[in-house]
Parts: sequence; structure tokens; C-alpha cells
Amino acid sequence: GVASIIVLVMEPRCLNPATWTGTVGGKLGGLLYIDLTKDGPPFEAGVQRLAREILASIPGNTPEPSSASCSPHPQPRSLLEAPAAQAPSTIRRLASLSVDEVCTVLRNLDLGKYEAGFRAVPVDGAIFSTVNDDGLREMGMDVGVLRTALLHRVSGFRAEGVALKLLVEAGGAPPDETTEAGGVPPETVESEAAKSRVQGSKDVGLIISLMGAHKSSVGVQEAGCVSLIMIVAGNAESQAATAAQGGVEAVLGAMGAHESIAIVQQWGCFALVNLAANAENKGAIAA
Repeated sequence: GVASIIVLVMEPRCLNPATWTGTVGGKLGGLLYIDLTKDGPPFEAGVQRLAREILASIPGNTPEPSSASCSPHPQPRSLLEAPAAQAPSTIRRLASLSVDEVCTVLRNLDLGKYEAGFRAVPVDGAIFSTVNDDGLREMGMDVGVLRTALLHRVSGFRAEGVALKLLVEAGGAPPDETTEAGGVPPETVESEAAKSRVQGSKDVGLIISLMGAHKSSVGVQEAGCVSLIMIVAGNAESQAATAAQGGVEAVLGAMGAHESIAIVQQWGCFALVNLAANAENKGAIAA
């Protein structure tokens, strides 16, 4: 049955289960998948995880624990496995989140204005993991690019879990770490303040200025791209005005400064897509 299927994704364009159609989308869209879209160590890690899951699916078989000496790469931990006792988990399974925690995630993704629609259902982690474009639209998300972006994030949450930092309210106690996941330096007091000013701002000049002043801050660059999307989405006049003030350069600068940070690349791409709706902007982006 479906429960025994191990889902693999080998093409980047298939990473969002919301785009899977027919029987594949209906039967497999809600399952965790193994990401095999990247070459090198990430691919090897995915293959190792696949091997463990295949062994675990064989009745009566208990896979031997992998040894760090057998591979130069860290052994990935399945989301279905219990975390090691000596190290606290830094992720939560999406399906385990409460309604309040789902709403906290929304706020931390700068989508808090849609919280009321999620609470009205109400949406907990289990429901959130199966949400689709139509469901988001019914809950009040009327901007298509934001629905697409959120569905992409949900796809990642299903595959990799939800980082604990997304479950902490702004201003709450940060994770007990000296760096963010992936080696990203923690935000400074100044960059956090700048991020707060950028979030939800409709002042293009302010957004671009703060993005330029805090180029090393992932939070400011992410918030800046999201705010620019809010301003230019479906608005030809704003698209032209934002580009005239340096919006294209600001987004490209954010993406160039944080090439390895997926969230900046994601929101940056969506910002460029919206800016490129203007023909002149498209030429500037392609230049």
C-alpha cells in the first residue's frame, strides 16, 4: 500500500508536492520524501537514508546503526527516528505542531496577517502538512506568489521538519546556539531592529536602504525581499517605481551575498519574478 512506499524526488522542479498531479499527488503528496536533487554529499546522504529506510521496511530486519568511520559525511537522521539522547533535537515533525505553533510559524514567515483564517479552520500541523493552493485561498491568502512560497516551505517542513527557531515568538528566547543552522551568524541587535522596521513596510526607499546597510543579515535580506513582493505583486506602477529606486539591484545583492541560504534565494526569486512582470525590469534583471 501507499504507507510502504518510499518517495524519492530527483528533479528540483518536483520539490513542491503541491505541483504533483493525478494519482501521484493524491496518494503521495502528503508523505515525507527523500531529496536526491543535489549532487555530492547531499546526494550521498539521501542514498544512505534510502538504504536505511529500505532495510527498516523489511519484516524482522533491524538495521545496524551506521558508523561515522564508514563515511566521511555525517549520517542523516530520519524524521521518524527518535533524537539521540545526548543532543536535543533542533527540529519538530510538522504533523506534531499545535494550532498555536502553526500560527507562530506563519508570523515568523511574515504571514501573520493570514493567522485568523488558519485559526478559523483550525489548522494544526497535521492539516498544515496536507494543505494545497485551493485551501490557502479559502483561508484568505489571495496573493498567488505567497501561496506558492508557503507551499514550498510546507514541502520542506514535511521532508526535513520544522526548525525550532520558527516556533519561537519574535523577542522570545532564541535557541541555545552560537550560530544558526548551516553556520549562519546570529542576528545582531542592530540587524534585528532593522528587520523589524523592514517587515511589512511599504516604504521602498527605507527597505532598500536597510537592505544595503545590513547586507550580512539573513533576516533583513529575507524580510526585505518579502516586503518588496508585497509592494509590487500585481501592481505595474509599483513594479516600475520600485525598480527605479534600486529594487532589482537590492534583491540581486541579497541573493549574491547569501548564495547558500535557501530562504533568501527563494524569496529573492519570487521578488524578481514579480518585478519582471514589468518589461523594462525584465531586461534589467536579465542584464
